[in-house]
Amino acid sequence: MSKTRPAERSGNYFRFQVGGKPQGKARPRVTRSGRAYTPKKTERAEMGVAWSARDAGVRPIDGPVALEIVAIYEVPKGVSQRKRQAMLGEFRPVKPDADNVLKLVADALNGIAYGDDNQIVSTAVWKIYGAESRVIITVRSATSADLPREAEVERAGLAVRSLADVPRASDPVQVELFGGGA
Repeated sequence: MSKTRPAERSGNYFRFQVGGKPQGKARPRVTRSGRAYTPKKTERAEMGVAWSARDAGVRPIDGPVALEIVAIYEVPKGVSQRKRQAMLGEFRPVKPDADNVLKLVADALNGIAYGDDNQIVSTAVWKIYGAESRVIITVRSATSADLPREAEVERAGLAVRSLADVPRASDPVQVELFGGGA
């Protein structure tokens, strides 16, 4: 991954792009003597993300962080022009796994976009087809808008037996549960 473009910045918000084919974090390898090590391909990909972030001017964010990743993969060369056009912007449900792409990016941004990846409280990863391979990364301060609807239930101290019991914004009962009823 290379070819950095400048980050879009606004306070505690950074959005930057890393060129090249998105990769997932590989499992650690173990030598015969029992020593674990990170594969070179993973190390190079992490360094590429880290350098791209630095080049784009990304600075550490204090507090909770939301991380969004759009992994864009080039449509395979052997695909017909008609099918190619249909695939652009569609999901890419094959390897690498989205969680491995997330782990590689999250680890690479440690100490650059945040002090430690334990600050990440909200994530989203999309794998799609595009005209050229690249990764678009957004790092921002997490806000209460990032909280799931279950957080409101927890704040209200309601007993929830299943997700079916969790009120949705469209449920008329929610007004009564959260103190706004008539």
